[in-house]
Amino acid sequence: MYSVFLDGWRFPVTPSKLEVKIKGKNKTLTLVNDGEVNFLKNPGLTEIGNLDVVFPTLSSYPFAVYTNGFQTPDYYLAKLENLMTSKKPTQFIVSRVSPAGKLLFGTNMKVSVEEYTVKESASDGFDVTVSIKLKQYRDFATKTVNIEVKPAATASRNENAAGGGTASRNENAAGGGSAAEQKAPESGDIVDFIGNWHYVSSTSDKGYSAKPGKAKITLVSRGAKHPYHLIHTDHSSTVYGWVNAADIAGAPTGTTTTAITTNTRNADSAPKAKTYTVQLGDCLWSIARRFCGSGNRWTELYEANKDHISPNVIYSGQVLTLPW
Repeated sequence: MYSVFLDGWRFPVTPSKLEVKIKGKNKTLTLVNDGEVNFLKNPGLTEIGNLDVVFPTLSSYPFAVYTNGFQTPDYYLAKLENLMTSKKPTQFIVSRVSPAGKLLFGTNMKVSVEEYTVKESASDGFDVTVSIKLKQYRDFATKTVNIEVKPAATASRNENAAGGGTASRNENAAGGGSAAEQKAPESGDIVDFIGNWHYVSSTSDKGYSAKPGKAKITLVSRGAKHPYHLIHTDHSSTVYGWVNAADIAGAPTGTTTTAITTNTRNADSAPKAKTYTVQLGDCLWSIARRFCGSGNRWTELYEANKDHISPNVIYSGQVLTLPW
């Protein structure tokens, strides 16, 4: 004998069929030359279907069982509707007992009512059949984690302004010596370029040789392969492109590093034009396209350098003045 319960109430007529589907979530992948492999994962939620329940309308059948006396179909339909609208899980129980009265095995799980369909047919008279689909419900809860963020320790500083002039700073390093304040390089900073290679973009794999020296950061791309775009500020360097973070040494302009502030060149002596050193494989068209976005403007590059180059031939190592 089978007895089926949902939310504590018993189906008056035991369903003729019950389908329990346990869904796996394993994932199969195909490896090159090794065929298929299977990744085992936790099973999915159990689904219960093909649960067709008959609710007699006019009177109780001899095989029907009512815990609290005969009830019409609208009584059970109201309970199903409440389970759907309450948005709460409920308990589904199947008790299996042999004719000899021995308990076989049972089903007892928390479920949600996914859907139900009310069926009426002339062949069933006034009785109502309801097809119900259930799905296993697993309790879950969110966890709250409190993260305590402590402010970083601030180094002690002595700052004295004399007569409204520039403030001098004395910062003590861990070893007891004097340490200059450092900050992350930013656009507009003058830095020491110590590398010998620059790139056409922040992610490019193709680079060109460049001489070290003073340079200005014009663009910053945080997290990129080559995060800093430099333009040389004196004739000792030829860097004009994207460089690695490790290629920048010294504190940028704007910090209290004495070496940089005392060696800063007067604006009047700074070069007025940008230059580029020709690399193997370059032509006027490719250089114009790289620096101004259009190869058709190569004539402007030629006009700026026509005193020492030919419009048809340029050589690796030549230094060109960029007109843009």
